[in-house]
Amino acid sequence: MGFNDALTRINALISNGHHAESLVTGMFAVEKTLRRTLKQIIISAGFKNTAADKVLRGIRGLKAISHAWEIYGPHGRRLSVILGQTDWNIIIAAS
Repeated sequence: MGFNDALTRINALISNGHHAESLVTGMFAVEKTLRRTLKQIIISAGFKNTAADKVLRGIRGLKAISHAWEIYGPHGRRLSVILGQTDWNIIIAAS
């Protein structure tokens, strides 16, 4: 499911009063997007696609993604800095 399909699904769930399901779907989309981005960062850091997949298999949850981001990301910037602390706090609270 692509981003637009996920957004359509989330909005349909909200419209039909399925707020909990929309939250779960939204958080799945956020984590999936962050994992895909992290994979590209790992590859950009010089690792092969297969190595990036192995690294990602060991990463579970948003906090683990955030820690890996500091290791592999350019300039060692924290994910909370990139997204903004306020938005990061909202994402963590929602998860």
